[in-house]
Amino acid sequence: MFFQELVVPNLTLLTSLWNRNSYRQNKFIVRDNKVFHKVEIDDKQTIKGVPFVPFAARADLVARYHESNEHAGLGTMIKLFVPRFWWPSLKRDLKGWVKTCPACQVNSRPGHTHHDVMHPLKVPSAFDQNRWLLVAVDYAINWPIARAVPFATKETIANFIYEEIMMRFGCPSEILTDRGSNFNSELVNAYLKRVGTHHKLTSAYHPRTNSKVERFNDVIKTMLRKYVNGALHRWDDFVNAALWASRIRVHTTTGFSPFYLTYGREPRLPGDPLLPYIDKKTFDDKRTVADITSRELASLGQHRAAAEFRMKAMVEKDKDKWDAKIKKVA
Repeated sequence: MFFQELVVPNLTLLTSLWNRNSYRQNKFIVRDNKVFHKVEIDDKQTIKGVPFVPFAARADLVARYHESNEHAGLGTMIKLFVPRFWWPSLKRDLKGWVKTCPACQVNSRPGHTHHDVMHPLKVPSAFDQNRWLLVAVDYAINWPIARAVPFATKETIANFIYEEIMMRFGCPSEILTDRGSNFNSELVNAYLKRVGTHHKLTSAYHPRTNSKVERFNDVIKTMLRKYVNGALHRWDDFVNAALWASRIRVHTTTGFSPFYLTYGREPRLPGDPLLPYIDKKTFDDKRTVADITSRELASLGQHRAAAEFRMKAMVEKDKDKWDAKIKKVA
């Protein structure tokens, strides 16, 4: 395990570092020949220690987290690292890594565009003949669902809704799709009517109606481009990895990750160290498991309400920006 390698690199050097600032002296602790930086978690109710990462181990650690999370951006990387690891130049090093990652620079959204005559592009079929990617996004928590398929027929659509949505989350009150003949087929409509789900269609020639899916299509395509690294016919091998990275990253609009809003806690990632409790009050906690569970459920309810409020506020903000572009007709 990587955590076992986080031994004290040089106690003399670290001691001199702490002595430069008396405030920092109370921010560190040494346990089992390992240096930990104290952090407050659970809304400052608990103090834990995150390991100090020696210089020689930082590059491999950053590379592992960056690549295993679909070449995550700077914001996501900071949110992944701050609760898990510490070193003095953490944020600066993460910024430098993301800015110099070759895959990120090649596949990130360009700052300017070039205009030319449009030509049809052939979508590469995967080795198992998958050519289409069916995508769904939950509007409440931004939880993405996707499946690679060889054909986007009405039977495939109905099977996707049944297996990926109904059997995992139950029957939604409504589903919004585009006006494609496969989505608006008699088979799909009959099935949704049978399970009590209202089927809504986007406005004709107006893809913004289903903006969450359209935005996620752009996100997952960028992720897949970074991962295939030229092996275009293997794109479907990385769909699940892209979904995982999208589910655990914090969304700017809600302020939380879809994973947290679904399960009430952030996931434990591969290689995560078991962080020790530093505060002695933790061991004197008289609360029962039921008390802690009740507190976590109450906190989750508040965070879900906050996420809903932020999304509604963002909708109003986007509406005002869009309306400002409309010219009044005399």
